[in-house]
Amino acid sequence: MRKYFFWVISLISIILIHCATEPKQVQTIYAPQEKCELPVWNVGDYWVFQYNDKNWWSHKVVRIESDLYIIQNLNDRYTYGYDTKSLNLKVYIDSEGKKVIPQTESGLSYDFPLYVGKKWSKMLQGVLTDNREQDYLYTFQVMSFEEVIVRAGVFKAFKISCERNRIGSGDTAISYVWYSPEVRNIVKFKFVTSYGNRRIKARDYELTTYKLASTRK
Repeated sequence: MRKYFFWVISLISIILIHCATEPKQVQTIYAPQEKCELPVWNVGDYWVFQYNDKNWWSHKVVRIESDLYIIQNLNDRYTYGYDTKSLNLKVYIDSEGKKVIPQTESGLSYDFPLYVGKKWSKMLQGVLTDNREQDYLYTFQVMSFEEVIVRAGVFKAFKISCERNRIGSGDTAISYVWYSPEVRNIVKFKFVTSYGNRRIKARDYELTTYKLASTRK
């Protein structure tokens, strides 16, 4: 009996030593970033932004039409119409309520849903200071989903790069946009322009405060 008991204890000891010395296998689980679908804006939503030169501007949703969010700039009283299906700028609205299509479409173009690695592009035509028409190719890419710190707080945001190429000139402009699903808008914008060997930094801006009238997304 003692001999049997001795062998049992020895076997248990060997198993315990083997378990203690065996290296642990850690399995890395990759959780892909969920897609960010088109958000819903509501009357009363507003966002306040500040440039790096301390000037500021804001957007407030004052009403919603069939296909447009009507946005008012609380700083200069300009009014804009943004497409409810894309959040892209569609029209300016003058003091008499007349909708005017911009001569040059906005270079900032969303393409929901957003997810890391997504790319899209568009060709736009602009007007130079001498009234000559000029074609531009805009190329966008969602580079990452990262934490960004701005005056309004800390947010998880999609970092989107935008490369603008002026066709036939070789001039290139690079900008970066951080879009936060939580805020339902941009939280940071950084713009750098390159002309040959010269790099000119334009006014960057970031979110300083915001308020969402509803929790709907």
